Order: sequence, then C-alpha cells, then structure tokens
Amino acid sequence: MIRRPPRSTPLYSSAASDVYKRQPLNRILVETDCPYLSPDPYRGKTNEPSRVRLVAEKLAEIHSLPFEKIVDITSANATDIFQL
Repeated sequence: MIRRPPRSTPLYSSAASDVYKRQPLNRILVETDCPYLSPDPYRGKTNEPSRVRLVAEKLAEIHSLPFEKIVDITSANATDIFQL
C-alpha cells in the first residue's frame, strides 16, 4: 500500500500526482493524519476526519475517475487490509 499523508497536499504537486497516478488503485488508502497535516485549503488548522474527502477528491482528479469510484475502491482496500 502507498501511504502518503494529506500534507502530501503536495499530493497537489505534479511530482506527487505522478507517483499516485502510477500506483494501482487497489494499493491506495486515504486518511487524514489527524490532528496534524491538514490538507489545502485548511493548511495550518487542526485537521479532522471529515477532510479525508479532500484527499479522495484529489485522487479522483489525478486518476480521472468519479469521486464515488475512488470511494468504492479505497473502501474495499481498507476492508481488505484491516479485515473489516
């Protein structure tokens, strides 16, 4: 699994985007790294779990997929890895 916290809001950088684009989606999870490393546009503020959506939205953009597809894939990945 690839893990890069949303401070990878240089997930918003082209270099980080290229790394994510090359990763198979079945190897990616999303998380917020609470309470630190809040993604843009909340940089410098305390992070919260609801902001995980911003990470998933960015992954959807990078992979040119609908947000809902990223949610389905990363949810299945979490279910598999954590045996939920």
